[in-house]
Amino acid sequence: MFIIKDLKVEKESKEILKGINLELKNNEIYILMGPNGCGKSTLAKTIAGNPEYQVTSGEIILDNMNLLELYPEKRVEQGVFISYQYPPEIPGLNIFQYLRTLNNKAHETNISPTEFSGLLDEKLELLQLPKDFKNRYFNAGFSGGEKKKMEILQMLLLKPKVAILDEIDSGADIDALKTITQTVAQEMEKRDLTVVFITHYPSLLEYVKPNKLYLMKEGKVVKEGQQELAQKIREEGYAQF
Repeated sequence: MFIIKDLKVEKESKEILKGINLELKNNEIYILMGPNGCGKSTLAKTIAGNPEYQVTSGEIILDNMNLLELYPEKRVEQGVFISYQYPPEIPGLNIFQYLRTLNNKAHETNISPTEFSGLLDEKLELLQLPKDFKNRYFNAGFSGGEKKKMEILQMLLLKPKVAILDEIDSGADIDALKTITQTVAQEMEKRDLTVVFITHYPSLLEYVKPNKLYLMKEGKVVKEGQQELAQKIREEGYAQF
């Protein structure tokens, strides 16, 4: 169970999150929607431990542990994965070497380059990426869809308990988005994984069938529901709330 209790967050003395309460169950999919500026990405960055955001009250609980008491890297070790909304480009950082280091550190192992190459090829195939993708530099010259697939590739290797996917649909074309959402669904079939898709596009509901949809506005969750809520947003926009 991943629980957020009465979370209030400010940046530069301006309150952005005004008391967020969420209870997310194991192996379920959630969508967090809302207009730009409502606090969705602030929530993701706060969960990640971004120091620019100050928590003034509340808790973020995973497996009875308050993540707010942990440094960002320890939150990752506890099983939290946050995708980048705008993944950075790092020319010169070889993807294969980076991912092997990431995998070895996350799972306290020392898998050989040959063995890891085979493991990585399996993940690349799931994401419909060519095998030579691993020889490129981190996001350098990548398309929008490739950058978002790179985020999911890291998620597959880390095997988190909770994955917060911040606008994974932004910049990805239809084919890339289908592949990403199908890969996430396949991963959930293999093990317990709680997934939160953050978006402001109701069209994501064409590819993702959530257990629950939360609507945010002005730093609060103002509505929750399922497909019918998404349809209402699609037809009438956010202003009705």
